[in-house]
Amino acid sequence: MELSALEERFNEEGIAVLGISADDREDTVEFAKDKGIRVTLIPDEELKIIDLYGVRHEGKDISAPATLVITREEGIVFSHFGETMRDLPYGETV
Repeated sequence: MELSALEERFNEEGIAVLGISADDREDTVEFAKDKGIRVTLIPDEELKIIDLYGVRHEGKDISAPATLVITREEGIVFSHFGETMRDLPYGETV
């Protein structure tokens, strides 16, 4: 996953990279391990964070593929919602 590869660079710039999962903690940890995901994944099986940022997949209890850049000062400064994980922006776009 390209975002995992960029995490170190983002961290050097003071940017935290987080992922939100609609799964429970155990499944989230297992998924990250299986896929080699190094970014911090936060389990959100009650969908509170997913609903807070409006990224619930319409009619489903999962998150739509989304990338949000959130700053302390300005809130959401960039957002992109995809149909699949393949059409999410990564790297320089973010």
